[in-house]
Amino acid sequence: MSAYEFEGGFRAGYFQVGDERDPIDLVFSFPKNGRDCYLMATDGDPYELCKEMSALQEYNESTAHLCSTHTVKTNSQYMDRAGWVAYLITTPAVLTSDLPNSADITGEIVRFHLAIPLCKEEYEIKLANDNDTLMEYFEKTRRDIVAFGAHA
Repeated sequence: MSAYEFEGGFRAGYFQVGDERDPIDLVFSFPKNGRDCYLMATDGDPYELCKEMSALQEYNESTAHLCSTHTVKTNSQYMDRAGWVAYLITTPAVLTSDLPNSADITGEIVRFHLAIPLCKEEYEIKLANDNDTLMEYFEKTRRDIVAFGAHA
């Protein structure tokens, strides 16, 4: 596991899951003052995505509480270069039923939220319709929520 601390004391980390020949990283934020943790399973740059999960954590704790079905725009150059414009916040079950929605961590119940990057088209579908319509679109297009450059 690797972990980093970013501006404002917000932290994030990652660890590799699966086969080393086709690595996937589970990237996650550390709650600072709240009880929410944002995570992403990805083949993207784990350090850059740690910055992103840390920024989501900071946004959640400083600006607006993010929970399931919320979308939030990103202003990251890394995300912009990859064609991602926002995140969908959803439950970990969208990725796999093996991930819990919460866990007791040192006596505190921490809630887990999956962050899925959205391209402009997906973001617009979500805004114009609803979360169910976006999930149907993901299913219809067989959207890979792990492959970082899948939409490009």
